[in-house]
Amino acid sequence: MKTIKKKDDWVKEGLELLREKGIHAVKVEVLARRIGVTKGSFYWYFLNRDALLQEMLGHWERVLTDDVINAVQNLEGGLREKLSKILTIVDDHVDENTEKSMTSWSFRDERANIVVNRVVRNRIDFMKDLFIKDGFSDEDAELRARLMHSFVAGDRFYPSTCEPKNSSERKKMLQSFVEVLCQPVKK
Repeated sequence: MKTIKKKDDWVKEGLELLREKGIHAVKVEVLARRIGVTKGSFYWYFLNRDALLQEMLGHWERVLTDDVINAVQNLEGGLREKLSKILTIVDDHVDENTEKSMTSWSFRDERANIVVNRVVRNRIDFMKDLFIKDGFSDEDAELRARLMHSFVAGDRFYPSTCEPKNSSERKKMLQSFVEVLCQPVKK
């Protein structure tokens, strides 16, 4: 049996199992078998399965929201560059199956629902702030941030229907979407 060097190894394997089979499949015995360690080693890091699930939610929130926000906040450039960076990061690094699994989990579990809704609100608020800083009204900024989030979520939830067949088409489509979002409303 190999030794797990970090608590994070259990969390990442739990997220992988969630992505592959759903939250019902994330069990201590299954994870230990997949990792190749004894079930007892789980308890060096976690009090119980619920503690692991809480860590999985926290990891997902940090890596797929907080880290993306921090990367974009530190960028030079304006609204278009920052929105493009968000789309590039999501496109390159976010697995749609993980996002689907988190959403599915949130429909069954109040704790997951709270985290998923907080993550969505934080993502929207961050993008809304980018629009406000670029001169959009609060109302227009909220709408555009929701459109951006809905575009990303919808596009990733239905890849066979929504995604272009190759990466150059995809990059062009993402850039066009950013241009549409950044256009001022004519009144």
